Amino acid sequence: MNLLAVVPEGEGVVALLTPYLNQMTLFTLFSGRAMPAAHWLCLALLATGLLAARPAQAQLADRQTYVTNGQVNAIVRDGATVYIGGTFTYVGPNNPYGSALSTATGAPAPRSAVPNGAVWAAVPDGAGGWYIGGNFTQVGGVARNHVAQLDANGAVTAFNPNASGNVLALAVDGGTVYVGGTFTSIGGATRNNIAALNAADGLAVVGFNPNASATVQALAVAGGVVYAGGGFTSIGGATRNYIAALNIADGLAVTAFNPTANNNVLALAVDGGTVYAGGQFTSIGGQVRNRLAALNAADGLAVAGFDPNASATVQALAVTGTTLYAGGQFATIGGTTRNNIAALNTADGLAVAGFNPSANNSVLALVVDGSTVYAGGQFTSIGGQVRNRLAALNAADGLAVAAFNPNATGTVYSLAVAGGAVYAGGTFTSIGGQARNNIAALNAADGVAVAGFNPTANNAVLALAVDGGTVYVGGQFTSIGGQPRNRLAALNAADGLAVAGFNPNATNAVLALVVAGGVVYTGGAFTSIGGATRNYIAALNAADGLAVAGFNPNANSHVYSLVVDGGTVYAGGLFTSIGGQARNSIAALNVADGLAVAGFNPTPNSNVQVLAMAGGVVYAGGTFTSIGGQARNYIAAINAADGLAVAGFDPNASSAVLALVVDGGVVYAGGNFTTIGGQARNRLAALNAADGLAVAGFNPSANATVQALALAGTTLYAGGQFATINGQPRPSLVALNAVTGVPLPVVLRAFTATLAGVGAVRLAWATASEQRSAAFEVERSADGVTFARIGMVAATGSSSAPRSYAWLDAQLPAHASTLYYRLKLVDTDGTFAYSPVRTLGLTGAGTGLAVYPNPARGGAATLTGALPGAAVTVLDALGRPMLTATADASGKVALALPAGRPLGVYVVRAGAKALRLTVE
Repeated sequence: MNLLAVVPEGEGVVALLTPYLNQMTLFTLFSGRAMPAAHWLCLALLATGLLAARPAQAQLADRQTYVTNGQVNAIVRDGATVYIGGTFTYVGPNNPYGSALSTATGAPAPRSAVPNGAVWAAVPDGAGGWYIGGNFTQVGGVARNHVAQLDANGAVTAFNPNASGNVLALAVDGGTVYVGGTFTSIGGATRNNIAALNAADGLAVVGFNPNASATVQALAVAGGVVYAGGGFTSIGGATRNYIAALNIADGLAVTAFNPTANNNVLALAVDGGTVYAGGQFTSIGGQVRNRLAALNAADGLAVAGFDPNASATVQALAVTGTTLYAGGQFATIGGTTRNNIAALNTADGLAVAGFNPSANNSVLALVVDGSTVYAGGQFTSIGGQVRNRLAALNAADGLAVAAFNPNATGTVYSLAVAGGAVYAGGTFTSIGGQARNNIAALNAADGVAVAGFNPTANNAVLALAVDGGTVYVGGQFTSIGGQPRNRLAALNAADGLAVAGFNPNATNAVLALVVAGGVVYTGGAFTSIGGATRNYIAALNAADGLAVAGFNPNANSHVYSLVVDGGTVYAGGLFTSIGGQARNSIAALNVADGLAVAGFNPTPNSNVQVLAMAGGVVYAGGTFTSIGGQARNYIAAINAADGLAVAGFDPNASSAVLALVVDGGVVYAGGNFTTIGGQARNRLAALNAADGLAVAGFNPSANATVQALALAGTTLYAGGQFATINGQPRPSLVALNAVTGVPLPVVLRAFTATLAGVGAVRLAWATASEQRSAAFEVERSADGVTFARIGMVAATGSSSAPRSYAWLDAQLPAHASTLYYRLKLVDTDGTFAYSPVRTLGLTGAGTGLAVYPNPARGGAATLTGALPGAAVTVLDALGRPMLTATADASGKVALALPAGRPLGVYVVRAGAKALRLTVE
C-alpha cells in the first residue's frame, strides 16, 4: 500500500503545540498552544450534532512529509505551512536506505519504494529499474528479504527470491541476476553466499551452485564468466583465495584463473580481457600488488605494467574507455597524492593528472554515466565543494557538478544509473533534503522545505506559535533569524528573519508559548524576560516584547505548558506555588492580574508536562499518578469549573504523557507509554473523550517517544525521537491521516463542491501525483454520517504530474437542505482511503439559503436565497461581525471577507436564517 498524503489546499490551522525535550537534559521541557477560535466553533457544532463525528480507523504514516536527522520537539501548522522545531540540522524526504535521484539535479524521484534496512548493492535491471540488495526485510511495505526489484517508476515488482541473509553484491547478464552475500538459501534453494536467479521468477538457476565458503562481496559478468570477490577460500568446487572466475553454465571454477589474493577482494570491474580487482590484499596474480591490480582474464596473472600501489583499501571501481576510477580509503595511488578517489590510466596505472576530487573521507561507490562520475561514500567534501556522501563529478576535471547535491544524511554504499536516474543505496535516513538548523517551515501539501524560510537557530527550539505573519519561537538558542536572540524570538513568516522590535532576552530556556489578544504568554526556566523580573512565566506585548506590567504569577519552578481560554491562562509544570497561591504543577490564572483562580486546584502528585482544552475540560498529561482528587496515571480530564477529575475519563497510561491535542470527541496522546485506554498503544494513541478508551482502529505504534502533536483538519502531525511508525522508517516526524488511518493512493491537492445551476452540484478535485491509483468513488450523504456511492471516476494510475477531475451530481435527493460529499480513493490493490468531507447548503431547501463556493478560498463567496433587501451579516467564531451587506432584488449577496481574516468556520446570517461558511 502506498504511504501518501491527503493535503487539501489552504486548510486552516487546528493545532495544539506540545513540544518536549528528552529527559536526559537537566530538566524535562514541555510547552502548549491554545486552540484557534475557529476550531472551538467546530467543536461546538459537533457537540450539538450540526457536524458529524468522524470515524476513527487504522492509522498509517503518510510518506510525503519530510523527516529530520534529529528529534522534533514542537509542531504547529498555519494554513499551508507546517513549522517544526527541535534539535536537527537537516530536513528531507522520507526515503531512507535507498532512493532514485535525477541524474541532472539530484532531486529524489517522488515515489521510490522505501526499504526498511540498509541497501548494500544496486544494479540496473535493463528495463529502466533496478535490482537492490541489503539487509532489509521490506520494500515499500512489501515483504522482501534482502533482495528486490524496483521498476522504472520505483515500484516493487513480483521478483522475490527471499534471501536468508545479507545481499552485498549484484550483477545482471541477460535474464539472469547474480547475487553475492552472506545467505544460505535464496530463490527457493540452498545456496551458500552466491547464486544465479531467473529474472522472470526469482528462482535459483538449478545448475549454478558455486557454494562459496564465506562472504561474496563483489561480482562482475563478462564473456560467459562470473567473476567473484570476497572473503572466501573455496568456491566453484575448488580452492580459490578471495577471487575466482566461475563458468556461467555450471558454476564451477575456471581452472586457468586463480590469482590467489592474500586478503579480501572488495571490488571488481571487467574491460575486455582485463579484470580489475580492488580490496585489502598486498599480493595477487603472482605479484606484489597493494590493494589494486589488473589481471589477465585468460590466466589470472597480474598485468606487469599496471601497479597503482594504493596506500590503503580500494573499495569501488568503475572502468570506461582508457580510464579506471577507483574509490576507497587511500591517500596515495597511481604514483601521486589522491585522497580516497582517483582516475587511473589503464595502460600504466598512473593517476590522471587533471582529475583530483580529493574526498575528505571514504569513497565506497562509483558509477560512470557519460561525462559524469557519480561517487558515494562517507565524505562531506569532494570536487572542491561541500557534498554530503554523494556527488556528481565532471570526468574531465574532477570538480563537483554544481546542480547535483542530494545531501545524504548517512553513508552511501551503492550507486546504479538507469533511465535518467541514479539509484543510491546505503544507511542514510534521508537524501535530497536541505540543511535546516533546529527550525524549518514545510509545505503542508508535499512536505518540502520552504526555500525562503531558514532562520538557523544555534541551539534547540522547544516551542512554537504562529500569529498572523509572525512565528514565535522559544528554546535554548542565543541567535536565530540572523540576529542575537536569547531563547525567544519573533520571526517574519515570509523570510525567517528576526523581527527587529521584539527581543525579550530571556535568561533561560523558553519552553511554552501561546499568543492571544496581542499578548505572547511564555513559560520556561527563565527568571527575567521582557525587561523585567519574571519567574518561569510571563506575558509579553507582541508589539515590543516587553513584559506586561500587571501579569506576574511568580511561579517557584519551571512552567512547561500553557493554554489560554478566554480570561484564563492554564499553566502546567514543576512549580508548587504560582499566582500567589500554593498550586502543585497545575494552575488557572486570571489573565488580568496573574492571580490564581481560587476554585481550581487539582493538586497532582507530580509534574504536569502538557495541557490541552476543549468544552470546559482541561486535559493534562505528565508524570503524575493522582490529580483532581482521583487516581489518574499520567493523563486526566479536569473540570475547568472546579478542578476535579472527570469521573468517566481514566485512560490509565503506563508511562508519561508528553503531548496532547483534542478534536471533537477524540483526544490524541503522545508520550512514552505502551498501554493506554485499556489497549496496547506504543507512544501514540487516540482516546474517546467520553470514556477514555482507546479508539480501536488507531494504532500507529511509534518505536520511541512522541513529544509533539498538532492537528490540522484530517492530518495529525507527530514529532519526537522515534525512527519508525508501524514498523516503517519515519525518523522523528510523521503526518498521519487522522480520519481513516489508511494511506492514500494519491496526493490530493484540492476538492470542492459547488452549485451548478438549479438541482445540480459540481464536484472538482485535483491531484499533485498518483501511484497505482485505480479510481475515485464519489460518495454523498444527507446527514454527514451515512454515505452512499453515487459515481466513479477512473484514476490515472501512476503519475508525478498534476491531474484534474470532475463529477456532476445532477440527481439531488428531495427535501435535503445540506449535502455532504467525500471521495473514496481506491488503490489498485484494493486498499482505499477517504478525502475530507465537503458540505454544501442547497438553495430553496431548509433555510432557503445557499452559499458557494463553500469552502471559499480567499474569503470570497456568493449567498443566495435571502429575502430581497435583507441585512446579511458574516460572524466569526466568537460571534463578532466581520462583514455586513444587503441582499439585492433577487436575494443574492456577494460576500468578500476582509484581508487578513483567519481561516476557519464563519456563520452567515440573513434575518432569522443562518448557515455555515468555511474559509480556506
